[in-house]
Amino acid sequence: MEIAVTSSVERIGAHATRQPESIAIVLNGRTVSYRTFFHEIGKMVVALRQLGLQQGQSVAVETSNTYLHWLIVLACDALGVATLSYDHDEVPFITDTLASMDMVMCSPDKAPVHTKRIHHTDHNWINSVSEIQVERPVKPVCLDPDAPIRIVKSSGTTGNLKVMVQSRGVFENRLARCQDHVGFSPQSRFLVAMGFSVQAYHLNATACLRAGGTCFFETRYPLAEALTKHAITGIQLLPSTLIRMLDSISASYVKTPGLRIFTLGAPVSQKVHALTIDRLASDLSECYSTNEAGAICRMHADGAGTIIAGVQLETVDDDDTPVTGEPGKVRVKSASLVSGYLNNPEANLKMFRNGWFYPGDIGIIEDDGRLRIIGRADDLLNIRGIKYAPQALEEKLLTELPVRDICLSVLEDNEGVCKVWVVIVPKSADSMPYIQENIAALLPPLFGAVKLTTLNAIPRTTSGKIQRAVLNRELQALQQRS
Repeated sequence: MEIAVTSSVERIGAHATRQPESIAIVLNGRTVSYRTFFHEIGKMVVALRQLGLQQGQSVAVETSNTYLHWLIVLACDALGVATLSYDHDEVPFITDTLASMDMVMCSPDKAPVHTKRIHHTDHNWINSVSEIQVERPVKPVCLDPDAPIRIVKSSGTTGNLKVMVQSRGVFENRLARCQDHVGFSPQSRFLVAMGFSVQAYHLNATACLRAGGTCFFETRYPLAEALTKHAITGIQLLPSTLIRMLDSISASYVKTPGLRIFTLGAPVSQKVHALTIDRLASDLSECYSTNEAGAICRMHADGAGTIIAGVQLETVDDDDTPVTGEPGKVRVKSASLVSGYLNNPEANLKMFRNGWFYPGDIGIIEDDGRLRIIGRADDLLNIRGIKYAPQALEEKLLTELPVRDICLSVLEDNEGVCKVWVVIVPKSADSMPYIQENIAALLPPLFGAVKLTTLNAIPRTTSGKIQRAVLNRELQALQQRS
């Protein structure tokens, strides 16, 4: 399917003309109409031109000021300037990338070192932008489908961030698939639960605005309360966040009519799916996707996924021979696929080969053509020669024990014997006696005697995946001290 290439600014401008007083954004109670939003994007375009930014350049934009951040990203879209959204705590992992950008825009107290040019987005500059007079509507300067438009990150389970470029054509393709999956409309009320440093949230929020809907940003209330206060129709959540919401809402909580929840980052168990429909939402929609390839499969409650039209997917053995009905390495081709990582030839050789992307997942293509994901190849636990996928059990333990987070791992002890570790973040110190008394009955006999330990937090990527390599280093340090 050929995707028409357009610009987010053009779409917002069209809504500003047709429905000027409709609300584009609600930020902690402050409402911004489409007319005002489009006008302020125009001011930002002028401000960025005054800074000397022009087509073909790249800018990193720190995300702490949500509204300002989006204005800058959209103005850069109109100017043909590629943007990277980043959180301040990601700086140590993207130092080289920030150093290569033509400009880094951030608040004065969060300026990274070793960059070409830093522009402080302080109050004086923000005030000067607000005083700019816009004489004509904003028009995009470049709609070349091959031109870079977004620079995004893939938060690997090793703790390292990989960086890649999305062309405008790739970005438009992903927006079209997002719209096809979610079905945004002018009546959509989408609650943005995380910042744009996670590309899926930027993508969904952009798709909502393009459709003429309203995006909500809310930090005053817990998510469950914000859903009801704003009559939200859609929200995207990490499975771990969804589970915590289900655990925290009271018995008297009244779910929002018509609410759809979209999950990303990991599969959701049938039990959590049923609880979500019973307690929280009218629909729970899962999508198997990657930062590199975008949406791949629409997942169903039974754990299998229908491959999205336009996506070519195979499972292959160690010789890259396609296999069906048995476990194999997943590989994918699509118009949403990036060409590779920036300055990471080792990862490119491993994960991008002959036009295919290998995300590192193990799956089975079933007789009906659907894909069932078993787990990540580097997540499989080797327990006395048996490969065990831990994700389903981790989710079961998370729902049945009083814990905030949980992870399984395998390490050799000081005698060289492999032992299963169960790492938990308990809800409170009072929870430990119950956990210790009941956990053994929830574990398979295959595990044998396990090591139970607690941490203040389990290392996860921004998309919610457990960083097992990082965790194992912490466990090894604990083991050496014991």
